[in-house]
Amino acid sequence: IGAATITAAAGGLSASATLTVSLTPPGVAWNYVTSSPVMTSCGSGAGCAYVNYRLSGTTWTGSQFVAVGGPGAVVSPAWVFTSPDGATWTSRTVTATGSYLGASYTLLAVAWSGTTLVAAGDHYYVYVSP
Repeated sequence: IGAATITAAAGGLSASATLTVSLTPPGVAWNYVTSSPVMTSCGSGAGCAYVNYRLSGTTWTGSQFVAVGGPGAVVSPAWVFTSPDGATWTSRTVTATGSYLGASYTLLAVAWSGTTLVAAGDHYYVYVSP
């Protein structure tokens, strides 16, 4: 990062130019990803239209991003999305079991161990995935 003067000389001729290198530090410039998960249908019924995704955690596995979240107050399972590039996202199925099956819950964080993804959320839920 900075400026350098480059000079070349040959056969009695010479020329120079200034080269300036700058860097935008990671995290400074942000762009909205138009294909990011934004809304999902909440089904049918009075007052039901769309529910905003509430994403609350993300991690990088070395080959893909994994984002987790949930619906908040709407009866729906947690949400998991994967993306190879941060621009194209795919919804993944989360299978609920136990006494809160069918209850509203949100995954709050996700971590990658190098071999296993672990996501934790409310209602004492912990999910793992290879």
